[in-house]
Amino acid sequence: MIWTESDVQRVVGTPEGLSRDLLDRHCNYVRKVLRNDYDWWHCNEGYEGTGKSTGSIHTARRIAGDLFNINEHVVYDAEELLRLIDDCPRYGSIILDEAGEAAFSREWNSEMNRAIVKGSQQMRDRNLNVIFNLPALELLDSALRRRFRTLVIYEAPQFVRGRSMWHVPSYNRYGKKSEPFWDLHFVYYMRPLPPRLREDYVAIKTKRGQERVARYLEQVERAREKNQDIDPKDIVEKIRKMPQEERSKLLSTRGTWSKDRIRYEFSLPDNLARAVASGLSMEAEEA
Repeated sequence: MIWTESDVQRVVGTPEGLSRDLLDRHCNYVRKVLRNDYDWWHCNEGYEGTGKSTGSIHTARRIAGDLFNINEHVVYDAEELLRLIDDCPRYGSIILDEAGEAAFSREWNSEMNRAIVKGSQQMRDRNLNVIFNLPALELLDSALRRRFRTLVIYEAPQFVRGRSMWHVPSYNRYGKKSEPFWDLHFVYYMRPLPPRLREDYVAIKTKRGQERVARYLEQVERAREKNQDIDPKDIVEKIRKMPQEERSKLLSTRGTWSKDRIRYEFSLPDNLARAVASGLSMEAEEA
């Protein structure tokens, strides 16, 4: 089926002029906030192919103007993010696109959370607009989620990309809930990127994707060689000799040995962490 302009208008329904005006008003407001010595954290949430990247580029360009360079200010991993926070011009925009690294690395969540914590003060000092493209905001720690000023949920109804629902945080003054409720503020339908800009973005994304694949394969090979000499029994013995307070940090909320916490603490691959957790559980049963 070939979609015509009238088909798209019938699906999305919102007058183009009003939609553009709402986004312009938002971006103008963010520019003023940045120049009043604040930063701005923005999250685009949604499945792959719903228009998050297109929306983030439109938003970054409108807020930062000529300060935003698509060749330099789109990052995919924690190391790039920390580097760019120092290099990005004041009042500039950074786009963190999860599409590649999150798929290639089980450690993406913990690495990215640590990087954001390290870089959060510099983001504020440099008055940056930082846009996170994530499958779900819950991938980040709750303390970081409270920093966001905008949550935009993307959908592609009838396979038409770009329907974005813009939310603002609302806090319950009297309740104990520390995270905000997200109130719908407006709905906006993103236009496709200009052809030349889209070509540039696709070229960058493809090149960086190939680099990440090569880097990931190299990491897998190094980890395989490194872990060939690791005996899970040695890790079990090391944990057994740890003080009780440190041992308790490796337990899940149910009181069982947590494979994920062991993997994180000892930088182990998933299979070795599982073997260590099983060994500890067997030891507890025998005791």
